[in-house]
Amino acid sequence: MMLTHCHELFKPVSIMILVNLALAFVNLLMKKVLNEGTDYMSIITYRQAISFIFMAPIAFIYERQEPNSFLNYLNFANDKKSQFFAVYRKHKVEVRIIFLLFLSALLGVTVPQNLFLLGLEYTSATFSCAFLNMVPVFTFIMAVPFGIEKVNVQSKGGKAKVMGTFVCIGGALLLVLYKGMPLIKPQSQYIADKVTSVPSTAKLETWIIGSIILTGLVGSGLCYVAMSWCVKQSGPVFTAAFTPLIQIFVAILDFSVLKEEIYLGSVAGSALVIAGMYILLWGKSKEQGQDVQKDTQTNQDVERQ
Repeated sequence: MMLTHCHELFKPVSIMILVNLALAFVNLLMKKVLNEGTDYMSIITYRQAISFIFMAPIAFIYERQEPNSFLNYLNFANDKKSQFFAVYRKHKVEVRIIFLLFLSALLGVTVPQNLFLLGLEYTSATFSCAFLNMVPVFTFIMAVPFGIEKVNVQSKGGKAKVMGTFVCIGGALLLVLYKGMPLIKPQSQYIADKVTSVPSTAKLETWIIGSIILTGLVGSGLCYVAMSWCVKQSGPVFTAAFTPLIQIFVAILDFSVLKEEIYLGSVAGSALVIAGMYILLWGKSKEQGQDVQKDTQTNQDVERQ
């Protein structure tokens, strides 16, 4: 029983570690491409276009295999009249789904990536990735007014969610307002080589194009598919718990590859942001566990009656 559970858990854990390592590498590539003078809006346009070309055939094939898909409605409709009614029956649902997908793509991909790359252009990859850990906190703050999230300050889970939110916001403020002394300095020889070395234009253009293609295939393609599978298998809280790995991997690569300095403010602020995120996620999982216990108890009481 224990071995079976460990085996089932090993696959999503391994996938999430690889996904976060890949995303860290993608963010590092984006920083390198931006340093070479490439416009951030061009990067996003090409990256999403490459991702669409790669993912569209896969999505089309997968959609055809679904028994209740819209494509199968058209396949089983033999004549034009049947096709018309098949389209009519699915029209309202399809329009709603397409609209939600459009909003999701606009607010969840295009706008955040524009803002992220704009910030990445002026800061280090480690500093920028620290704010990715605040996504669960902002989601929680936005969900409370709409009634999607409920806060019971009398329970441990509710207190943890409120505390985690304040700790995370405090860490973000520390990141922005306090820089501190450099903890690790880059090698002086690397800085001298960086200033004097000038790569050829042809090699530079080839490298930039290859980097953008790789980020489109991996960052906006395979990683999203893998994360969606992990959410389906283990839930969103499990997937969000691995988000800090991106910053850890980026910090290692940022110093070893780009030779960026690591400052005290970045380390302290990042630690607070990560701690706040985990406190919030713990509170959320605690409340979900209590809700499941209440539902189970209610069902048992109904069966006894």
